[in-house]
Amino acid sequence: ISNKNNLETSLFDNKFKDMWRILRFNETGFTLNTQKNTMLRKIVNKSIYIRRDAIMYGGKDINPKSINMIGKSKLVIEENDKIKSDIFPSTHYGLLGKFWLDFK
Repeated sequence: ISNKNNLETSLFDNKFKDMWRILRFNETGFTLNTQKNTMLRKIVNKSIYIRRDAIMYGGKDINPKSINMIGKSKLVIEENDKIKSDIFPSTHYGLLGKFWLDFK
């Protein structure tokens, strides 16, 4: 999604709008981010900053209201009487979007 030369991105640009680019145009929106997701950093052992996830929409009656990243908080997991703090719900963050539907 983050690479404008990507064929997948160019197809979306022609038919659909990217909700993140519309509502949060000045934020990177990296859903794969080894700086913030320490669990991902341990798995890949290199720096990754990519916006892999997107919410695409199209149509004149659908208007974006809000978009937020989810899954950014560490889970509290107790194992053998010890708290593990580097566990995230996933190796990448998800997106949650809300729309206004304007059917006339």
